[in-house]
Amino acid sequence: NKVILITGATAGFGRAIAVKFAKNGYNVIITGEEKKDCVGFKKQFPDLMSKWFPLISTSGKDTRLKMSLK
Repeated sequence: NKVILITGATAGFGRAIAVKFAKNGYNVIITGEEKKDCVGFKKQFPDLMSKWFPLISTSGKDTRLKMSLK
């Protein structure tokens, strides 16, 4: 299995790259600052649902990453 982590994947250039990799068979770990953005991203591409794995990052003083794999 091929896996790639793409930061900023919920918008713009990162989003385009994430979609391209998913369509080419990769499992894509997408990051974003808001859970709703990552969840919404998955819903926009239902045919690729099994390829997305959101990772929510927090900004500011708390720089730890929160996993939201379901």
